[in-house]
Amino acid sequence: EYAVRGAFVYNVINFVEWPASALAAGAPLRIVVVGPGAMADFPSAFAGRQVRGHALVVEQRASTDDLAGAH
Repeated sequence: EYAVRGAFVYNVINFVEWPASALAAGAPLRIVVVGPGAMADFPSAFAGRQVRGHALVVEQRASTDDLAGAH
């Protein structure tokens, strides 16, 4: 189930058109997974992938208090 959720997120972000003010050309696309749990494998599953010319960076954080830089 969680592998499907991760694949869904990856496929959705392939269709999002980010404005230049939110995501500059060539800048990494930062996805944040909040909290521990089954989605913990999400960062390693998508390491090294690109989305529309942007390196995909997936980070895991403990809470929503620190979402700076996330897309």
